[in-house]
Amino acid sequence: MTTLRVCTYNIGARVNDYMENLKYNEDNYEREHKPEKDSTSYSQAQEKTGDLLTAPWQRPHIYCLQEVGPLDLDRPLINRLVAANFAIIHFEGAYRDSVVALDRTRFSQIENHSFVSNFENRYVAVATAVDHLTGQSVVIASAHVPGFSYLGMKQDREYGSDRGKDRAESGDALFTRELIPMMNHLAEPNTLQIIGADMNADPEIWPARFESLENASFDRIEPDSFTNVHLNFAERDHPELKTRKIDYLFTRVTTFEKSILQRISEAIGGIFFATFTMDESIFVDRDPLDGFNPECNASDHRPVYAEITYNRVPSWVEGIYNFLIRA
Repeated sequence: MTTLRVCTYNIGARVNDYMENLKYNEDNYEREHKPEKDSTSYSQAQEKTGDLLTAPWQRPHIYCLQEVGPLDLDRPLINRLVAANFAIIHFEGAYRDSVVALDRTRFSQIENHSFVSNFENRYVAVATAVDHLTGQSVVIASAHVPGFSYLGMKQDREYGSDRGKDRAESGDALFTRELIPMMNHLAEPNTLQIIGADMNADPEIWPARFESLENASFDRIEPDSFTNVHLNFAERDHPELKTRKIDYLFTRVTTFEKSILQRISEAIGGIFFATFTMDESIFVDRDPLDGFNPECNASDHRPVYAEITYNRVPSWVEGIYNFLIRA
């Protein structure tokens, strides 16, 4: 059995996102974080975030990051990952909204398939690689999904507008028209696929976004509690929107309908080559940033961790060889 550690985290685009965290911690905000100190506090928190999220004793093999920002923006977390020999995969342009970071000591044959979405121009990071510990092929995506506003949907209901609904459907289309078709295109039989995303949606309020992934056989890894705090001026009259569970991981192992020739070929391949089956994908209650502690979390989101375990099924030849060795 082999385990992969995965983390998805919206690291916050700017100091304004950090301010949401400070506002959430109102008591400490008033006492310790005066406006003139916010920029300094933000810089210090970014450094602490980078240190804690990349500590060797709990470092994931895969990070799916969102709101990373432009290439010339100094992000301590990215710097720490580069120093730790991670490949940083993102769309090859001036802006890196989403990033997939892969541990080079675990993955090889890393290729970049990132793209710009036609829906609100979001940058989606997509990588293919091989887990050289086991030979397992993997496809990983990180997405900051557009087109959903809790307040916008509430205003739609109150004022008869369709703007929130229209934006939500544009975010859904990122999956149905772009990302899922790309994941299908990149997949081979028995490929492990992982998506880490700021979904900007709650499955109870807007289930369609999640159903598109479920219909494509992705399993949702459910966080244990809210993953985002949001207290901007427009939403202060809606206390139910103060905390939101919107950051998720999804996994699947690809399977396809096979022709007779494919089945024969696969059976012959099983004689000589190992195969893989996914055992489970589980949420892991690990939070090195202490939730929304503004001293060490520079974002208005918190990281979500998971462990994915899969089994390597030996080939017939390997099984016979191992039996003979033990005998």
